[in-house]
Amino acid sequence: MKRTFYISSFIIIAVAALATCRKPFMPDVADTNLNVLVVEGVINNGLDSTIIKLTRSMELDYRLPSYSLTTYIPDKTTIKPELNATVTVEDEQGAIYTLTGLGKGKYGAPAAVLNASKKYHLKIVTSAGVVYTSNAEEVKDAPPIDTLSYRIGSGLSFYANTHDGTNKTKYYRWEYEEAWRFRMPIRSMFVTDGRQIIPRPYSVEFCFGHNNSVNIMLASTVKQTNDIILEQPITTVASNEEKLTIRYSILVKQYALSQAAYEFWDNMRRNTENLGGIFDQQPSAPVSNIRCVTDPALPALGFVSVGAVRTKRIYINKIQLPSSWQYRNPNTCGTSARYIYDLRTKTNSVEQDLVPYGSFDVPVDTLSDGLKVIGYSATSIFCADCTTKGVVTRPYFWRD
Repeated sequence: MKRTFYISSFIIIAVAALATCRKPFMPDVADTNLNVLVVEGVINNGLDSTIIKLTRSMELDYRLPSYSLTTYIPDKTTIKPELNATVTVEDEQGAIYTLTGLGKGKYGAPAAVLNASKKYHLKIVTSAGVVYTSNAEEVKDAPPIDTLSYRIGSGLSFYANTHDGTNKTKYYRWEYEEAWRFRMPIRSMFVTDGRQIIPRPYSVEFCFGHNNSVNIMLASTVKQTNDIILEQPITTVASNEEKLTIRYSILVKQYALSQAAYEFWDNMRRNTENLGGIFDQQPSAPVSNIRCVTDPALPALGFVSVGAVRTKRIYINKIQLPSSWQYRNPNTCGTSARYIYDLRTKTNSVEQDLVPYGSFDVPVDTLSDGLKVIGYSATSIFCADCTTKGVVTRPYFWRD
């Protein structure tokens, strides 16, 4: 499962909660050095691979302005990948498979079919020999996403619909991944190799962008007669975003949660969304299902669920959207001349401005006096090189 995890986006608030635990707010600067293992991911059942990400937060310096917590800015936040750990998935009888290190704190294993009658947990042994484990959780497969729809308003809004005919899911969570194809305003035909200007080996006119959700999206049907979710808001893309200039795709992921997992994520959501002034309720520590076996005093953050994740993807073309929706490049894109011998400055502005690595200007095309190349037209790298904000390689899932 190719996934960018985002619990780390909330680590500052969560770790602050672990440290404060609803103590009265103190406006003075408080320095808190914690060593928190952050565990992200789901033990996947059957449909996709299991990917677990381990990071460690350290050296947190909190600077809490007295007038508003919404302007809270951490001075120092060090999030480091937890490397060389041994990570296994276990049932009540012991280990059933080991995850392979993928680098940057990620550990993975191919899709495996789990026994729905058993409970599973994650076991982590760090390189220092410290053992962590998650609570044993039942296999809770998400029902399929019935439909993924969109609505055109002031922007492009997406909604998910789902139901569980057995009335057993009750608690839901969603994530999404965006991908889009975009084009640069100016086509650059040349590039520097650090010594001279050469033809580009490949085009950097078209690229693909990628983005993951950062908000926590939850819903519960506990108070409903039927286990049905209608038009769950997923995201809205603004009408003037570059994402919508050629072709856009969104993949929505749907998770089924236990009540405990729902409460963990809901606590995370409230801590990150509802912090207001100094008289508002302070962050509460999310109840993780991760604990340190070696030393129960060592904190850990995360909730490892078990079950199948359901997904649905749709594509939207520019032609399907209002013609009035236009992207405006924030850069003023035009070209200027660089000469091998600049008569005005008596210098080689090609060699000075375009040949060195790290230049913010790139050659676009040749300039000629009719007999030979005398220079190059040039533009900002942000107007001609799409790799400044995307990748040339087509995603494996992309369909034209």
